[in-house]
Amino acid sequence: MPIGQAKFGLLGGVASISDSLEKIETQTLSDDTAIDFDSLGTGYKAHLFICNNIHIDDNRDQNIRAKVGGSVDATNDYFRAFENQFTNNNWYEDRDATLNRLRINSEVGGFSPECWNAYIYMYNALSSTQYTFFTQSNNVIGHDGSLGNRYGAGGYLETDALSGVQFFPSSGFMRSGTITLYGIRNS
Repeated sequence: MPIGQAKFGLLGGVASISDSLEKIETQTLSDDTAIDFDSLGTGYKAHLFICNNIHIDDNRDQNIRAKVGGSVDATNDYFRAFENQFTNNNWYEDRDATLNRLRINSEVGGFSPECWNAYIYMYNALSSTQYTFFTQSNNVIGHDGSLGNRYGAGGYLETDALSGVQFFPSSGFMRSGTITLYGIRNS
């Protein structure tokens, strides 16, 4: 599928046909405790992370933290709300008003073929006058083997321009997979 068609399908309502999707960086995970995206580029109105076939240690959470001035912000400046749907008939809401990280996935399985895939949009990251918001949808095989879908939103409640973001598990390692960062620019 040409990138224009993928952009139109994936970005429904986020980007217009005249916007451009530009690859910034791909990171390949290999037993990492954290990975950092230290360049968000310039002039982008939004960013897109594509997380593909991510394997982390069993029954762990996957998280994001903002980086400001090159340093990770681990203060209670994050919030989130998700809807979770699993094949074991476990449907529930999951939300927190104050966190020291943006939890994007929880209770991920760590054994083959347990993994997660996601797309995560990040808005206003380069603005020093607006909060940074995230929307996402991900599919996961949980630690109990059930297939799940999570979708929701979150934010970083500081009006700082971000210098980057960090992905990290609640403990242990991100064993394998790739995360690709794109910038969405007005054409």
